[in-house]
Amino acid sequence: ADPKPLASTWDSSKDDDSAPVWKGSSPVFASAANAPVAAEHVPQRGPAANWDEPGDNVIERARRLAEDAWAGENGDEASGEVGGDDVEFFPEEAAEQARWWWRAERRIKYQQPYKMVSDYIEQNKLGMRFQRTLKRGLSRPKHFSGSDPEKNGLHDARADGNDTPYGRLANECHKGFLRLRATSHINGMVKGMEGQYPVAERPEVAFIGHSNAGKSSLLNAITRTAGLVPCGQEMGTTRDIRWYKPSKLPLDFIDLPGFGEAAGGSNFGGPLIEFICSRKSLRALYVLVDPRYGLRDADWDFLQFLGNRGPERIFVLTKCDMMKPKWLSKSATCVLMDIQQLPKTSPRLLMVSSKSGQGMHEVRMDLAARALRLQKKLEAKQKEMEKMKKMEKKMDKLPK
Repeated sequence: ADPKPLASTWDSSKDDDSAPVWKGSSPVFASAANAPVAAEHVPQRGPAANWDEPGDNVIERARRLAEDAWAGENGDEASGEVGGDDVEFFPEEAAEQARWWWRAERRIKYQQPYKMVSDYIEQNKLGMRFQRTLKRGLSRPKHFSGSDPEKNGLHDARADGNDTPYGRLANECHKGFLRLRATSHINGMVKGMEGQYPVAERPEVAFIGHSNAGKSSLLNAITRTAGLVPCGQEMGTTRDIRWYKPSKLPLDFIDLPGFGEAAGGSNFGGPLIEFICSRKSLRALYVLVDPRYGLRDADWDFLQFLGNRGPERIFVLTKCDMMKPKWLSKSATCVLMDIQQLPKTSPRLLMVSSKSGQGMHEVRMDLAARALRLQKKLEAKQKEMEKMKKMEKKMDKLPK
């Protein structure tokens, strides 16, 4: 059974940063706190987590609930043997990765996808697809420019993306450019002082995920400034914190190094958590997930250390062009089932492909909505401060 979408039950006028800002069309999960009726249709294994009394390790509890789906019919976890006696010839780390991949692949294989997820993937042409042959005289752009093939107004597109104010701002963001504003060591080394990061000029949103999850590629695809953010197939290409300033949005992007084991044996999990929790100007955290693997052990460890601290998390499935639509819908359903147990998490799951541009318009619209909302809040605070100053001047003029 599918959970009912709850986008209409959220109040976007709430004055807290975790409130949704835009009712998009991407899949959402049903929250037991907001819809008691829809909660009956949420497929869960084992006892539900009680977030009113979370205890001392809420993320570990959510992780156990998610791992219940890996167990067999008798409740025993899959052994994941690669091939009898051949296992002993594998190094210890390689054997552990093989066993983990076997469990993840088995879970995705037997997962029944939600209908709303399958419909969304089919409607937006997500997944590994072959483009049809055009008529003589017609041609597609030879070089990828980050445009969404379903919302760019070209051949086979459903629309041009200008039907809503957020859509028009998203198109303007795509037409703009991106420039590098500042860089910093992961521990903060500004003017030789450890723990000091560049001063925030505007509200900021950060992109984070497992190493080689596609963070830098996604930043390159948001605007036409392709190649500005360094990226590569090797894990650990991004080894410092970089601030990027888009020309059409009133906020800054932060490219964070990936957690997990990077190239050279570096693990940036601890310093990343300290930066995220201490950065007051950070308003949203986009967590990128590879749909071929789902939430890995490193993802759960990072979320466990982060806990309830930091800004709202928005989960994004990247590299959607590397999976067939059938398997992509299964993987997206698994991720939706996992993230509904996590605190301070947006109920909406974004799905994109930086290579083909699938779903990029949806990401730009989400960024545009958050930027406009933060700008309105800033203007309201400035007006309040001006009123307070005027009142103070009037009080000073009164005879004592």
